[in-house]
Amino acid sequence: MIEILCVEFGPWADHAATLTSQARPNGWGKTSLLNAYRFALTGRAPSGFEVRRVGAPASRQTSVTVRGFADATLRRVYDEGRTTLYVDGDVTTQKAFEQFLNERGIPIELVEACADTGVLASPDLKAEQVRVLLSRAGVIESSAVDELRRRRLALLSDCRRAEAAAAITLPPEAPPQCPEPTEAERLFERRYEAEARDAANKPQSHCPACGHALSGAEIRRNLDRYRRAVTFVCDNATNAEIERIRAKNEAYTQEQEQRRAAQLVRTRAATARADYQRLRAEIVRVEQQITEALDTQPLTLPQGVALDVTERGTYQITVGGVPLRSVNHAQRIALSVEMLARARAAAGVDYLVPIIVDNAESVQDNFEQWPNIIRFSVLQ
Repeated sequence: MIEILCVEFGPWADHAATLTSQARPNGWGKTSLLNAYRFALTGRAPSGFEVRRVGAPASRQTSVTVRGFADATLRRVYDEGRTTLYVDGDVTTQKAFEQFLNERGIPIELVEACADTGVLASPDLKAEQVRVLLSRAGVIESSAVDELRRRRLALLSDCRRAEAAAAITLPPEAPPQCPEPTEAERLFERRYEAEARDAANKPQSHCPACGHALSGAEIRRNLDRYRRAVTFVCDNATNAEIERIRAKNEAYTQEQEQRRAAQLVRTRAATARADYQRLRAEIVRVEQQITEALDTQPLTLPQGVALDVTERGTYQITVGGVPLRSVNHAQRIALSVEMLARARAAAGVDYLVPIIVDNAESVQDNFEQWPNIIRFSVLQ
């Protein structure tokens, strides 16, 4: 269920409502609630509609919050003709929001059309708007276009990842500062480790492996080796030298690891930049294919409905040869609801995008055959 919260919007200082079918008296604010819903999604309001409540105090912002649409919370703030959109608390752009919807299979054109069932019959609808609306809303047969759009969405997703990877701050490529230990230093370290092992094993009178008694000569050799080892590892100069060598080796090793990591970042960034350029070129190519497909694909509309070209070269929807806007209101709304419901079903978003019928008291059809239809009626 979609919830709408208005603050200093239209006629209200504060107003909360759910987007459900309802019959209310004239002046209650049904159309204002619909305007609030559209405003939150698009940032636009009907011509002549005052977005900010007349008399609203300067200390209060004008905003509309919509909860439950596309599993997100939207909040649009209005300030002196400009709007700021938040999605789940994060500031975003309208373009990014529409991409967010596209990734969920919800074209913004379909959302807008479903929020105003009279849009398809509007005399102000331009030719290209009609074609774009019908094709993107799914009213036009578009299996090939759908496949191209899915390809475009996948490319856009890959492109965003590549762009983010390419934008990483690269570590500076500086010359090495820590010298590599010399061969003599490595030999000294290996000798120290060997002598330290000998110094840790005090000579015994018996063999530690088999237990047999050692001869006097063997004991003396072991004892001499032990004493030399203890003398070596306990010498101050030896310890100072091994500490210096180990510190040098550790610094060299750490620097080499950092340089390898930095080089890996630079390599990945370079690859990402190349991927980004390649993907952008592919997106342009796919978008061109979409445009060409929309220009050539056949139209499949409900029986008796056609998309005709007028004498001025514009498009209009006709029913039995009569312009849609000229047929009676009930038939016009019923036909618009049917086309939009079919488009929703084709997109698989029946329960995500409501179709809203304003002034539904003039339409006898209750549209029970379609789910998620919201009727706003005047209470008789």
